[in-house]
Amino acid sequence: MVCLSELKRKNFVKEYTIDLDQLTVHKIDGCIAVLKSEVHLLAELLTAYFNKYGRVSLDENSRHLLRNLDMAKCFQETPELYNEIFETLECLSEVSQDDLKLFVHLQKETTNHHAQIISRHVILLETPQHWDRGFKIYNFLQELSAREDITSLYSLIDGLWMRLYEMEESNLSAGYYIINKVKKLANMRCWPPVDRYYTTRSCFLAHSTTESFIKKLNTCGKLVSKMSDDLTINVCEYSQPEFVEELFNQDNMFKFQIPGSYYAGQTFVLLTSGVKKHIPNSFDLRWCLFDTSPIIHRSHRIPKSLHFALVVQREGNASCILPITWCGQPRYKSNACWNWGYIRFHHKKCPLKLGEDKVCCGSISKYAHIVSSDTVKIVAFEIY
Repeated sequence: MVCLSELKRKNFVKEYTIDLDQLTVHKIDGCIAVLKSEVHLLAELLTAYFNKYGRVSLDENSRHLLRNLDMAKCFQETPELYNEIFETLECLSEVSQDDLKLFVHLQKETTNHHAQIISRHVILLETPQHWDRGFKIYNFLQELSAREDITSLYSLIDGLWMRLYEMEESNLSAGYYIINKVKKLANMRCWPPVDRYYTTRSCFLAHSTTESFIKKLNTCGKLVSKMSDDLTINVCEYSQPEFVEELFNQDNMFKFQIPGSYYAGQTFVLLTSGVKKHIPNSFDLRWCLFDTSPIIHRSHRIPKSLHFALVVQREGNASCILPITWCGQPRYKSNACWNWGYIRFHHKKCPLKLGEDKVCCGSISKYAHIVSSDTVKIVAFEIY
């Protein structure tokens, strides 16, 4: 099936489905087939019908659309429309036996999909194939731009930084060219800017090459937000040995809250699946709303997305943010340490600092060393 643009889909709704009561069930099924991936447009069609003809009772067409509307996806993508639909159903003055059966069906769908609706994976990408000196930064940027699993500006910047950090490319005379390319891509994909705290408090300033890149990045208001209140979300904090044990060696659950009044009173949770039998692919991170109720409350608000990272605090030094987007899965090494991408967790104290060693492991030849005396936090940034 040919994919339709958002504008064409909206025009389709306006032209063919403006009057739901005038359509046959066959035409409604055709509308669902065309718009099924854009559940918010189906929800808009239904709410527009309710607003036009009042909230007295349901007819066969509105019942048929409700039966085939993915309420779980509707709640995830457009909670305000989800709320409006249920508010309308609550206000119906005439309710038939079929309506009651439909309400039970909708309630079951909502309850059964509760965990799936609000559970989302933390993006952990493996090192790109073209991670070598022979692959120019411009081509590398093109490779990142074409990847569908890069869904935010945070992920793209993390990948560019990792490439520059690993290769230490000295020729950044075209730095603004790279920034302009990033700006165009962010605009095309409607990505919001990254939090300035993320770029100013991270290990991005590891050496002259990455420092030059980040300084140019910070001058672009469309890519980096203006300095405001620190809205960093603190998920959990441990000493390094405890962090390794809690995150890598066992399944766990870390409760956290999001600063600000918008999510006040709500608790979220980071769910971790530890590495089983030293098999890296068994490791997994997910986050979701924490709610002991078996049903979804319509007052719940779920962030569109969260970007996770580590913050390391070393004795006597300022804290440092370490991106984890391109770390892939953690791996236990025979020399009594864990490697998580470019981050190395030592069982004993190690005097080396970020990038000092040249021990090659796969395609990573420099490490951010986390030692037993360090404190490690998992933090997140909301993507609006």
